[in-house]
Amino acid sequence: MLPAPLKERDFVKAFLALLLAGFLGGVVAGMVFGGIFGAIGAFTGSMAMVQIVAPVLSGLAGLALSYMFFRLFVLRFIVRKLAPQK
Repeated sequence: MLPAPLKERDFVKAFLALLLAGFLGGVVAGMVFGGIFGAIGAFTGSMAMVQIVAPVLSGLAGLALSYMFFRLFVLRFIVRKLAPQK
């Protein structure tokens, strides 16, 4: 049972916003870290390092961005409706 001020639509909006922002944040993080480590690999000649380090750091950056977006959207779409209005 949902608390009185919340509707299913609030959860759907938060979910869709998180889905879109998480996807776009992951793409941007992947591009940035892939570009950085690709350039490092081009200058050092160590493509093995790039193939190992770039996906790991890109994934961690994507997780950090997803968490920040999750907090933002939960606070904006859900907690704001549950908090007492002054």
